[in-house]
Amino acid sequence: EITLNDGSFKNISSVKLYDCADEFFLSADIAVVHAGAGTVFNLLKKGLKLVVVPNLDRKDKHQIELADYLHENDYAEVCYDISRIHEHMNICVKRNYSRFNDSDICLNDFLCNFLGLKL
Repeated sequence: EITLNDGSFKNISSVKLYDCADEFFLSADIAVVHAGAGTVFNLLKKGLKLVVVPNLDRKDKHQIELADYLHENDYAEVCYDISRIHEHMNICVKRNYSRFNDSDICLNDFLCNFLGLKL
């Protein structure tokens, strides 16, 4: 039994586990993911369209900062209000985003900005 976000319960007889989530994600038209850098950058490099949902309740704001970066550079759809997730999913399906390329992101710049450092 699992608990859903709305507090209801659902019985599941089996759940397929993946050693590597890439197989699952790459068969999808879009993916809804948290704003974790590893997940986001891995899937963007593979060309998947994303709806990124940052955790707004974290004490550190790195997920919000990453989400802002993705939005400002048109790499992904960003949903700051989970009650509007369906709207963002519909937009994501229809939109074309800027193609992410490893060389496009200056990870050093992103990290330096995040840490407040100057190169």
